[in-house]
Amino acid sequence: MVQELTRYIDVHNQIEKLFNQSKINQAELISLCGFSSIVFYKKLKEKDFSPKELINLIKYLAPNDYLKLKLQQELQQAEQDILNNKTKPALEVIESLRQNLF
Repeated sequence: MVQELTRYIDVHNQIEKLFNQSKINQAELISLCGFSSIVFYKKLKEKDFSPKELINLIKYLAPNDYLKLKLQQELQQAEQDILNNKTKPALEVIESLRQNLF
């Protein structure tokens, strides 16, 4: 848990650097994330982004990291589904796809 909090603080500390290095137009990025300029720069200065806001920013500032996070979450969910027996046989899935596509 301490490691996760440390990582959260590290991300806060890196956001400004990522923001300044971004190839995306800064005004457009602020708009994509749903902030007004004033609110965004205040949060940036005070390092006051919520975890959801940080994830939304990372989606645009570090897309590879964001995609890696999403993939890890999907793999964890798949593992849970397997453990909880929430899977279907491959032939059943293929037949369902055939029916829906044709």
